[in-house]
Amino acid sequence: MPNGARRVDKWKRTQTSGQLSELRHLHADAFSDDEFGRGVRFIDSTDTGQAQKYLYDHFDDFREVAGNANRLVYAGSLRVRYPWRVSTDTAQGPTKVGYTVSHALTRTESETKGWSAGGSLKLSIGKIGDATFSGSYSHSRTNSTVWSTTDTVSSDLTVGDKQWGRIDVYNTGGTYDDYLFFCLWNLPVAAEDHRYRVFHFDGYRFTCPDGFLVFPLKDFFVKSPDSPSPAVRMQRLWADGTKAPDTDFPT
Repeated sequence: MPNGARRVDKWKRTQTSGQLSELRHLHADAFSDDEFGRGVRFIDSTDTGQAQKYLYDHFDDFREVAGNANRLVYAGSLRVRYPWRVSTDTAQGPTKVGYTVSHALTRTESETKGWSAGGSLKLSIGKIGDATFSGSYSHSRTNSTVWSTTDTVSSDLTVGDKQWGRIDVYNTGGTYDDYLFFCLWNLPVAAEDHRYRVFHFDGYRFTCPDGFLVFPLKDFFVKSPDSPSPAVRMQRLWADGTKAPDTDFPT
């Protein structure tokens, strides 16, 4: 589970068939029909139960403990591929424009359990202003390429006669949403009622009849594997009299 992922207060409460297939591929017993038949309990800010509220309020600590027990599985879906951050002003040709792209990266968390998180990522282009990434970024610890803390790259944009142009800058990776599953499969049953399973956290004993506790998450960024830079620069040129391209990353 990537550090830095933000919890959401209200979220859709279904899983797609593709997500279910992937989950069952990871562990057929833990994500069986029987386990889903036991129930899926969502933990978010709408919960009023004392136990659920405690888990929500101590989400980061619970995530670490449950991760150490190998009982966390994230089922995410890509929301934005290479999210746009900032653009230069539009230039009319014929002209040649010099520009720089800079980034500043502030690490806030160390590497834990297969993911690394690193605080804020800020991109700036020329003197247009800054685009600050709202949240942390994450990447697999097996990824051999680590982004530098700061970097500046200078380039030129050449716009021909009867042309217009600009530079679009994107984060190198994707933004993801969806669910963090805490699997209750094969946990001890409660002696007082065998319908319930038991786990311990923070010195408290929790009982639950469901197959899963699920934390809805939203909006975390995962870097592209082995990418040398957090920024991708795209030159956009279009003919005079035609519509300027949008800022979506080209397919």
